[in-house]
Amino acid sequence: MKVKIKQEDIQSFNLSWLCVQPMLLAVRGKDLKTKLDMYNQLNEGQKGLFLFYSFHNHTKTMAEFYWFAAYNINDLQSWKGIWNGVLYYNDNRMADLLDKIKLLIENRNK
Repeated sequence: MKVKIKQEDIQSFNLSWLCVQPMLLAVRGKDLKTKLDMYNQLNEGQKGLFLFYSFHNHTKTMAEFYWFAAYNINDLQSWKGIWNGVLYYNDNRMADLLDKIKLLIENRNK
């Protein structure tokens, strides 16, 4: 899905957000099917950013972080998509951290 980026935003610190902002805002508050339909229209890079920001933007406190991590792992089963997204951008350290978070949550839920 194409997004129009202004020339002055190409060097922006928020470039990654600008690449998925219209899609995330379009599905905010919508049902899961609508969000999934939007997600399936994205290219691989946008999918990674979409899932990352949908997780990141909901985690302002440690309790929210834990809850949304567990929700993405157990209920939505989108953790692999978040993990694939950070690998798409060659962030192996973040992928390792996501693996550790997943293991921590899985061990805690046993």
